[in-house]
Amino acid sequence: MDLYHSWIYVNVLNTTPFLWTVVIAVFTFNFLGPLLIWFVMNSKSIPILNTFTQKKEKEPTG
Repeated sequence: MDLYHSWIYVNVLNTTPFLWTVVIAVFTFNFLGPLLIWFVMNSKSIPILNTFTQKKEKEPTG
């Protein structure tokens, strides 16, 4: 299969928005990864996750 001439490569994978999405995702993971590891190693809860769990607990079930 000729990947570089396929429709998905030419019209999706080789476009500027897709490449910038990959770059931003990698940079975000590189910045947030050490913070997440630090929270886990210090046995602290992650503040963002606490707000989500508190909202779920407050919602009435029924």
